[in-house]
Amino acid sequence: MAKAVRAKQDDQDLSLYESLISGGFSFTNRNPNGSGSSTDHDFVDENDVSLKQRKNNLCRRLREEQKKKKKRARKTGDDGTTSVTRNIASVAAMSRHDSLDEEGLGSPGRSDDRDVASILLHFKRST
Repeated sequence: MAKAVRAKQDDQDLSLYESLISGGFSFTNRNPNGSGSSTDHDFVDENDVSLKQRKNNLCRRLREEQKKKKKRARKTGDDGTTSVTRNIASVAAMSRHDSLDEEGLGSPGRSDDRDVASILLHFKRST
């Protein structure tokens, strides 16, 4: 099934059936002399699992992979920092901005700027 998932991810134009075939599955008609119109339930693989069930399983695994991919994309930013580091940086910047507004300070290179940089460096190394 992993090969079928990879095949579908590599070529989105493949049908689910084609992806399963690429993944090594082969299906035979359970009722070759049936009513004339066959459904996905009529085709089974060597383990007697229907084509319909294999397609459902493939779709479920594709959805799980998409969720994992989105979760990884959210977890790590484009600059390689984690969301925790970005959030701490945002909080530190906002608190520094608030303190500048209240105190009327704003000279660059203040000690609290170095503290923020030290905190960010610590979190970047630990992730």
